[in-house]
Amino acid sequence: IQDQAMRIEHLCRQTSMLREMTDSRMKVYEQLEVAVNSLEETNTRLVEEAVADKNRIKMLMENVETMEDRCEELQKCLEWAKDTEEVGQIREEVVDMVVEDEIRKKES
Repeated sequence: IQDQAMRIEHLCRQTSMLREMTDSRMKVYEQLEVAVNSLEETNTRLVEEAVADKNRIKMLMENVETMEDRCEELQKCLEWAKDTEEVGQIREEVVDMVVEDEIRKKES
């Protein structure tokens, strides 16, 4: 009887320890599940941000190309204006020379 009592007590302790281990494992699994869910949410958010960032980069690159094209157009306009101004100055000089020539002819 005493042997059986000791055996029952031993089995009860083992059962209790197994329950504690099971509870402990369940808590670990629950914590892991929470961590996994959190990581999945973070990953989803990061993927969405990456897509948005790629779209923004694409848009900015297009804007840069547009600005570069516009800059080239304005540079050409500036060169044309300078050329036009130079032509105008040359015309004025030619006209002045012709006028001076005519004045000299009249004076002579």
